[in-house]
Amino acid sequence: MKKILILLTAVAVLLAACKKDDAPFVEITPPSLELLHDGGTITVQVHSNAQWTFMGDGQSWYTASPVTGEGDGAVVITVEPYTEAAARAAAFRISTFGAVAEGTIVQAAPIPPASVSENQLDVIPAGGEYEVELPAGYTFTAESSADWVTVSGTDTEGHLVLTCDANKTKAKRTATVTAKLTDGTVLATIEVVQNWRSLEPGEMLLEEIYFTGTLVPGSDDTSYRDKYFKITNNTDHLLFADRLAIVLSSYSSQTSDKGAWWEPQPLDDAIGVSSVYLIPGKGTDVPVQPGASLIIAIDPQDYSADGGVGIDLSKADFEYNDVNELSPDTDDPDIPDMLCWVKGSNSRTSLHNRGFQSYALVLFPDELTVNQFLSDYKWIGKEDFWFKGTIFRTRDILPGNYAIPNEYVIDAVNCGIPEFFRTPAFNEGVDAGYTGAGTVYSDPNRFGKCPRRKRVNGKLVDTNNSTNDFDRDAKPSLAK
Repeated sequence: MKKILILLTAVAVLLAACKKDDAPFVEITPPSLELLHDGGTITVQVHSNAQWTFMGDGQSWYTASPVTGEGDGAVVITVEPYTEAAARAAAFRISTFGAVAEGTIVQAAPIPPASVSENQLDVIPAGGEYEVELPAGYTFTAESSADWVTVSGTDTEGHLVLTCDANKTKAKRTATVTAKLTDGTVLATIEVVQNWRSLEPGEMLLEEIYFTGTLVPGSDDTSYRDKYFKITNNTDHLLFADRLAIVLSSYSSQTSDKGAWWEPQPLDDAIGVSSVYLIPGKGTDVPVQPGASLIIAIDPQDYSADGGVGIDLSKADFEYNDVNELSPDTDDPDIPDMLCWVKGSNSRTSLHNRGFQSYALVLFPDELTVNQFLSDYKWIGKEDFWFKGTIFRTRDILPGNYAIPNEYVIDAVNCGIPEFFRTPAFNEGVDAGYTGAGTVYSDPNRFGKCPRRKRVNGKLVDTNNSTNDFDRDAKPSLAK
């Protein structure tokens, strides 16, 4: 009897297994999943009569939840954003004991931008690390056309980090960085521009040159040395005045009242100077905010104290401090000294109070030393002696004069007096006009006045023509 029961049970199981409707099965809808590059979630509907398990192909850019279930259910598949240049795919399956449903996930690549992004990056001479913003959402690589620009970082948020070497070439240089998608499509180009100097012509300007000084009451001359240069940042960004030099012209623009003068044969691509003083600094020691100024005093004292009529220069930013025995200078220990490379006289530096000298701002290459300057920039040329319109003699330019290339000039101001004006000290390439204080050779009304640069809409005027750019006989801004 027992054997008969066992046999009947086995037959019943076998018959049940043979019924199609009772066999384990699993189906999924939809079997093929398609997503855009930005990823997201998509649901797979599961229809089954048994326990089932989700199994992926091992790739990590998608996840599924839940991964097990029984009977009808749903699996939510989450796909990460995608930044590569070609579509990607994955395979998965949902299985029961004896049944399998297979599916695929296809994620599209991001659509490339309609046009190549073109950028320019201006790099300071000292170099450094710079970040460029490119279109986000792409995996890209970048290459530089020059070895002085290194690609030091990229990410899919559109950040490109470049490291630039210091420019020691004494010339402006450029490099092109090309960013490409993983299939070679160009995403962006970056033109990297690096000058050899930290200032461009016209960015820092001589706003005032107070060379006449204040007339001492009861005197027909000035003994006050309240003379100064006012240098102004004429841009909308921070500048650094380190190693910016103030130079004085070698020669006067005037003839004498007797009709005699020495005149150098012209320099067309350089300026002749006899005095060079530099603002000290190593590159970022002397910041000048947009619109701000530096005051460079010949002798930084308060000439307005005790009822005086002069200008207070006790808070100047820098001073001329000439160490010599013939005419001792007074040093203010709280005011930094200008660095003297060349001095045009054996006594203390002064400014010609009739305005016969001309002045310029010059920026030398960082690597140029004072010894190299004195050796390599000597003015080799001729000068003619004129008397009443006739050349009587020609000789070599006197030692102690130097020729500075026009390309080093940031700003230049020719000065002169209309009476007996002969030739601008500097060539038209740096200044096509001239300015000053007073109108006749020894104008008694010149004291307490100066050439002062005009302003239009808050900006200093700079057309490289001092006749147009300056007001003659202006009141100094530091005067009360």
